Amino acid sequence: MSSSDLAARAALRLYIPPSYPSSEPPSVLATHSAGAHAKPGAAAHALTLFRAALAETYTPGEVFLFDAIEDFSQRMQASAPDAAAPGSRTSSPSPSRSRAASPGAAAASATCTDTQAPPPWTLSDPLTELKSTFLARAAAVTSPAQANAYVAHLLATDKKARAATHKITAWRVRGPRGASFQDCDDDGESAAGGRVLKLLQMMDVWDVMVVVTRWKLPDTCLTPAQRLPLITAHAPLSLLVSLRDAS
Repeated sequence: MSSSDLAARAALRLYIPPSYPSSEPPSVLATHSAGAHAKPGAAAHALTLFRAALAETYTPGEVFLFDAIEDFSQRMQASAPDAAAPGSRTSSPSPSRSRAASPGAAAASATCTDTQAPPPWTLSDPLTELKSTFLARAAAVTSPAQANAYVAHLLATDKKARAATHKITAWRVRGPRGASFQDCDDDGESAAGGRVLKLLQMMDVWDVMVVVTRWKLPDTCLTPAQRLPLITAHAPLSLLVSLRDAS
């Protein structure tokens, strides 16, 4: 493998729970690195595709990480810029890996169809403090694939959300046969996604995802002690209380 290939590789940080593989799959905590020569957005792209691969290949009671990595590799190859060069014929996908509009691919390309129903977001009031504005939205979800699709739809249809400095996400889902899924994404805001996920856990909220968008002025620099309480307490808390009470 060439040095450029190695440099383009993404390193993801995983959490493997004690109950794996019997009832809970690993979760992707964040992107550790995307390589020295990675293009902007490459880390988020790899993160989304690997989450989709985990959701696709996990079966309770079975060790599946190698299958997830294989699935992830195929998704990366399929989404590469030169995967469909002009004038080339599109080959038929392998039956074992054929999927219609995978959530990872949708989030990576940030496109959606006009017929796709918008997610049922519940929005918080914007919170502006220390030259940063925070807005949280939450929605009920029933699967990891749906959570990925909701994020893809948001980024494809909401220019303001897409332009946010950080898009922090966390979700928890109860799956079939006693399986449970949970994941988060810091999107460059160190530890923020994990804090939102921790809030979901503390409130015992299931089948819900939260997206916190932060816009900041270029000269704004908040310490973790300043920004994390704003992200995890003020913005999504009222949403989670209402969703929990409605369930």
